[in-house]
Formats: sequence, C-alpha cells, structure tokens
Amino acid sequence: MISLSPDVKGDNDMSTRGDVLINPKNGAREQTWTGFSWPCLFFGVFWFLYKHLYGWAIISFLAAVFTYGIAWLFFPFFANAVHRASLLRSGYVSEAQAGDFIPTPETHVRCPDCRELIRKDAKVCKHCGCRLIPQT
Repeated sequence: MISLSPDVKGDNDMSTRGDVLINPKNGAREQTWTGFSWPCLFFGVFWFLYKHLYGWAIISFLAAVFTYGIAWLFFPFFANAVHRASLLRSGYVSEAQAGDFIPTPETHVRCPDCRELIRKDAKVCKHCGCRLIPQT
C-alpha cells in the first residue's frame, strides 16, 4: 500500500489511506480510505448522503430505525469499500490507470464555443460540434 503521509501508521490501524482515484473526464481527485470509517460511525446516514450514496443512506436509515440505532454500528465496517466501489462504477480510475486520460495543457484545450476540455488534435468538438483547427 502506498503511504501518502508520515502520520499514517501500519496495517494494524482501523482506517488507513487508500489510493487516490481520478475522474478522467475532469481530472477531479478523490482520496479513498480502507478499513473502518470513523466519519460513518459518527454521522451515519449523513455520511452516506455527503458521499452521494443515496441508496445506502436509505438502507442505513431504515436499518437504524428498525434496530433502534444498533445497525448504525455495523455500517462503518464496510462504508469505505462501498464508497470506493461507487467511485469506480461512476468512471473514476486509479492514478496508475489514469495516465493519458488526465487532461493537461499539453494534451487538451478549451473549446471556443462551449468551453469544454477537448484534445488539441480534435477537428470537431465532441460536446457542441464546433469545427476546430487542430493545434499541434
């Protein structure tokens, strides 16, 4: 496992930093965690809502209601894995996989019409259909 910070201890911690996932469409980075989720323990349903895991928020809310809050203690054990799987399903990739997908000033420019990032060698904007002069 890659250690990103000197304050991260060994594998015996309940929660450690995982890898950084990158959205290849816009370059957004999301730090993931492995193991126990302390924020999920303290904030429960609200943590799932903050992470845009609406289905899990409903499930955790209903489970907490029907078990008088006891179920709230079980969700933190797998919440980080659920969040990471959700990011991967929505198109995020690891830094190692990102490679050429990450838009950089050397590979991408903004379309003059819609301002979306497009490859420098594009002849037509894939977002708005504007004709372009490829830059090399």
